[in-house]
Amino acid sequence: MAKKRPALRLTSGEVDLMDLLWRHGPMTLQQAHRAFESDFPSKSVGYTTMQTRLNRLADKGFASRSPDRPAVYAAAIDRSDVQADHLDDVLKRLSGGSVVPLVAHLVQDRQIAPEELAELKRLVRQAEKDLKNASRNEEAE
Repeated sequence: MAKKRPALRLTSGEVDLMDLLWRHGPMTLQQAHRAFESDFPSKSVGYTTMQTRLNRLADKGFASRSPDRPAVYAAAIDRSDVQADHLDDVLKRLSGGSVVPLVAHLVQDRQIAPEELAELKRLVRQAEKDLKNASRNEEAE
C-alpha cells in the first residue's frame, strides 16, 4: 500500500509567508521581512517573529533554508499542492466531499469573471471526457 503523504495544511500566517515566497522567490530574512511589511501592512510582525515563522516553515518541510549566511529561504512545496489539500479538507468537513455546494457558491453567490467561467466550462468538458474514457477502459477489461 502506498504511503500517504503528510497533510499540507498551513495556518493563516504560514499561508501569508508561503504566498510571499511563491510570489517573490527565494529571499533572505531581511528581504522577506521588508516584503511582508510592504505586501501585508495590516499584519505587521517583528523581525524575530518573522525569523521564527520562516524557521518553522523550514522545519516542517514547507520551505527550504540555505546554510548560507544570511540564510536564503525558498518555497519547498507548490502552491497548487497546498490549495488542493486545503480544498479537499474543506470539502470533506463542510459538504461531505461533494463539490456541488462549492461550485454552486462560486457561480451563483459571487460575481464570476467571464474568463473564469470559460475555464470552469473547459474543466467540466475535460472531466466528462475523462469519465467517458474511464468507462470505456473498464468495459474493455
